[in-house]
Amino acid sequence: MVGTLLDIPIIRSRHVMIPIRNHIFNRWLYAKAPSQVLASGRGIVKTVTKHTGISPDKITSIPAGVDFRRFDFNISGEEIRKELGLGSHQPLIGIVSVIRRWKGHDYFIDAVPLILEKFPEARFAIIGSGPGYETIRSRVQSQGLEKAIFVLGHRDDIPEIMAALDIHCVASFGLEGTTQVIPQAFAMKTPVVSTRMDSILPILGNGEWGILVEPKNPQDMANGIMKILNEPELGRSMAEKAYTFCKNELSIDRMMDQTIAVYQEALNNSHP
Repeated sequence: MVGTLLDIPIIRSRHVMIPIRNHIFNRWLYAKAPSQVLASGRGIVKTVTKHTGISPDKITSIPAGVDFRRFDFNISGEEIRKELGLGSHQPLIGIVSVIRRWKGHDYFIDAVPLILEKFPEARFAIIGSGPGYETIRSRVQSQGLEKAIFVLGHRDDIPEIMAALDIHCVASFGLEGTTQVIPQAFAMKTPVVSTRMDSILPILGNGEWGILVEPKNPQDMANGIMKILNEPELGRSMAEKAYTFCKNELSIDRMMDQTIAVYQEALNNSHP
């Protein structure tokens, strides 16, 4: 409001998929007041255009970037594997995420017994905290999976955990506007299995840089994971391609340059 009154250009950012109420204030907030809206994924662009009537040419989509100085594939995951008591050849499949209902942890857990039938030595890790943490921990216990699934809670050593994983999974089924963990997995050359979500499809190259599976489908999640376990060379090949794409397109430096350019253009257009 103040920016409009003072004729100062406004940039509006949107990073979540939560629906926007279609009323006059939100239409002003997105379609009228800002010079540009910054979104962090294709799904968010669809949400904003659907609910606000904003012209698509006023929306710039800039995906989340990864800091290659922190997420370096030369980092070792051996200490994590020792902590978990894993043998050198035991597969470790993990999900790194805030634990919320729509992140799909239930379906990841339900996929585990299906995988253990074919790969009994496989182990699984759930990393992260959040409002659903206790529910997920109880679900693991109630299904008798404590020896197969490590529920690690919040961790600060995510690069090391990514390095320890043989496969990183994304199980979200809704509201996934942008994901930081996929670029992080790419940077660590960790193969990815992810559900098909609008904002995830372009990041995974529509399946070129990772395995895509159907949301809310434990069998399909299990099949995607087992495809990489059965074909490790496929996983390595996808991870190498994903790393190259990430290095070229998803670095945090590139993200910052793109973001600054949007602000600079808004300033230039406000002072002809």
